[in-house]
Amino acid sequence: MVRSLSCTDVEWERVREKADAAGLSMSRYLVERALTVELPRDGDGRIGPPPRLVLSEGDQREMHERIAQIIGRMSTGSSEEDRSILAKLRDSVWLVTTAAKFDLVREGRTRQMIALLAEILGEEEAARTAEQFVTWARKQRLLD
Repeated sequence: MVRSLSCTDVEWERVREKADAAGLSMSRYLVERALTVELPRDGDGRIGPPPRLVLSEGDQREMHERIAQIIGRMSTGSSEEDRSILAKLRDSVWLVTTAAKFDLVREGRTRQMIALLAEILGEEEAARTAEQFVTWARKQRLLD
């Protein structure tokens, strides 16, 4: 019997990678997870909301707006301290995103990295960015 479910492309890709890592088909993986994972319950025994593993869309938007405000204020300043803080922020963001991309590629999850980048950059640019990153990481001998 055929059943269906709804999820985003990124969620589907993440489930596919987990199923592959477990050595199971998508169908078997989903059934096994549904039958073996206990959902959190509140004090009255009712199923509670799942733990939040990521920021909500509203939280992400608010964080983005606050960062944009900070950068806007800092970019209008001409002090050496402002430029230094911006440089540190840029370097920190580069380091975090590079580490995340490296982990995804090293773990064989390049498709997931492309799916995540596609939400921001679009499919073509995401694929191009991933290819450039893998080429760079190999030149740096980080992946071999």
